[in-house]
Amino acid sequence: MTPPHKDKQLSLRLLLCLIDISERLTASGFSSTYEERKPEVRSKVLVLRAKEWEVSQRLRELGLDLEGMQSVSRAGYRARVGCSPLHPPTFPGTAAWAACVHGLRSQYIPAGWRFADPGNFSMTINDALKIYIVCATGDEASGKLIGRTPTTKTPKGQRTEIAVKRQGELWPEAVPEDAAAAGGVGGYKAFWFLLNIEGRRIFSELSSPSEIQRGKITSWSERNILPVIDLDDSPIVGTRGPRDGFTGEFDIPVQRIA
Repeated sequence: MTPPHKDKQLSLRLLLCLIDISERLTASGFSSTYEERKPEVRSKVLVLRAKEWEVSQRLRELGLDLEGMQSVSRAGYRARVGCSPLHPPTFPGTAAWAACVHGLRSQYIPAGWRFADPGNFSMTINDALKIYIVCATGDEASGKLIGRTPTTKTPKGQRTEIAVKRQGELWPEAVPEDAAAAGGVGGYKAFWFLLNIEGRRIFSELSSPSEIQRGKITSWSERNILPVIDLDDSPIVGTRGPRDGFTGEFDIPVQRIA
C-alpha cells in the first residue's frame, strides 16, 4: 500500500506536469478552452445571372437595356465578318472591338452617358450611377453558363491590371490616378462587355472583374450573361474563327500574266 505522503507528491507532480503542458500549448498558439470559430466572410461573392428576365432587370439597374446591348453585339459581329483575307490577321478582332465601343457609345450617350479615352483606355461612363464599361474580346468561355470561368482573349495592359487589382481590393479608385483624373471616374465600378463570336452565334456578357493574372482577367465578382444570338447554323464564307483563322472558303482569282 502506497504511503499517503507519496500519493500527495505524485498528485503534485501530475498537476505541475499538466500546468506545464497547458502553458506550452498556450505559447504555441493553442487555447485550452474551446472558442467558437466564425466562418470567414469573403469580401467578394460571385453573382451569376443567366435568365433573360434577371439579366434584363440588372441591365435596367445599370442604365442599359437588353435590346441595346444586343445591338452592340451585332455591330461587333458585322465588323468582324466584314473583314477579308486581305486584312491583317489580327484586324477582325480589333474591328469587332472598335465597333462595339462605337455602338455602345452611340447607343447610350444620347441617354446621358459620356466617354473618355485616357491613355487609350476606352471607357463609356455613367456618372449618375458611378459606373463605366470597357469593351473587350472574350475567350471561348465568354457568354456561356456552363464551363470554366471566362477571361479576356488577349493580355491587357498595365492600366487594365491596375484597374482590376484596385477594384478587387476594394480600393476607391478603379483606374490609375492619372486616368481616373482624366476620365473623372474615381470610385466608379468597372464592367467589361465581353464579345465571343463563334460562326454565326454571338455570345456576350457584361461582367465586373475582381482578379487579373498575367495580364488576363480571371475572376469576376458579377457576371450577367446575355441570351445567345443564333443567326443560323450555316457557315460564313470568308470569315475568321475563334483563333482568327479562316473558317470558310475565300477564292481569290489568279490569272497568268502573258
